[in-house]
Amino acid sequence: MKCKQCSAEFDDNLPQCPYCGALNYIGAEQEYFEHLHNLNNEMAEMSNDSEETYKSGFQKSMTIVIGIIGSLILLIGLLIGLLFLYHNIEDKKNEEAYHASRIWKNTYYEELDAMYAQGNYDEILRFLNDHVDDKGYYPYEWEHLDFIQAYEKYQNYLEDSASFDSNNLTYMYWTLYDILYMQTIVDQPYLVYTEEELAQIAEWKKETYAFLTDHMGMTESEIEEMKKETLSDDYTYPIADKCKKYIKKRYNL
Repeated sequence: MKCKQCSAEFDDNLPQCPYCGALNYIGAEQEYFEHLHNLNNEMAEMSNDSEETYKSGFQKSMTIVIGIIGSLILLIGLLIGLLFLYHNIEDKKNEEAYHASRIWKNTYYEELDAMYAQGNYDEILRFLNDHVDDKGYYPYEWEHLDFIQAYEKYQNYLEDSASFDSNNLTYMYWTLYDILYMQTIVDQPYLVYTEEELAQIAEWKKETYAFLTDHMGMTESEIEEMKKETLSDDYTYPIADKCKKYIKKRYNL
């Protein structure tokens, strides 16, 4: 075609005159539609690529999620299995311990009853101490155990009070602890005694109380104040540290 501006001839597909640069509407329009077509093709290809990328990424994500879920299920199953195994082991141990305790009771309770009937309380204490490491050691259902433990505390009182005047803080506060234990022992609701045992404990209470009044020179009001400082909040048992604190205060130790 011939340029309308400079009259030079050039290919009519060109968008402008190569000599003067004048616009060629026919060529420019054709180039525009070619660019638009190419752009549409590129957009379509990008759309296809994006869809493939999305599908690929989604599949990878789902694979990871499924893997995590599977691992969690496996872990939960493993934990449940371990917990079940632990309970089985504990149940077996408890069952074995129960049977061992039954055997211990059937073996030794009659022997303990015989020693108790003969009044061999010291022998019972030695017996229990000798058998404490036995498999299934279980004297806790023996009906006279609470009384024997009270007897042991009374023996502790006799031993500790014999050295009370030595000004040894340990002997002094343990003497007070033993005395208070004897004073409160029948007030503990979970302890069980026969009528004969209660009568014996009453004699021990009287004897230990006399130590407070006759030996330590305490009045009844002083004893009541001392109990407030040395007993538990419910007044059912003595506290060793409080007994020690009280003795240190009373005797300036």
